[in-house]
Amino acid sequence: TLYPCRVKYLLVGPVSTLLRKLFGALLPLLPKLVREKIRLLPSNPSNVLKDYIDPSKIPSFFGGKTNHDEMLKPTFLEEIKQKDSGKSSSEAQFCLQQMDSQLRAARKDVLLASLRKQEEDSNTL
Repeated sequence: TLYPCRVKYLLVGPVSTLLRKLFGALLPLLPKLVREKIRLLPSNPSNVLKDYIDPSKIPSFFGGKTNHDEMLKPTFLEEIKQKDSGKSSSEAQFCLQQMDSQLRAARKDVLLASLRKQEEDSNTL
């Protein structure tokens, strides 16, 4: 799918040594564009996360100062939506619905293209 092309980084972790070795064996199989975006975090990821995330937003269970339970409260999430978008709650909801419908349409397009490709491949055999 096109999703990996739309993300700047994919932070995975904390990752154990065993999983890191397994991933190292699978990494060459991924497209270069995807490989370059994946970051495996160490067992204590707070120092690495500071390179990608505002330190004030790193959850306490990753060594940050943010209380994760507070982050999940609906009022906190609603405040973030309003601050980030500068829109009212109903406008933000409308934007989310539009994005959802666009993503569904894009997924459908990708699926159709994949099916066409499979059909072409089977016809060439």
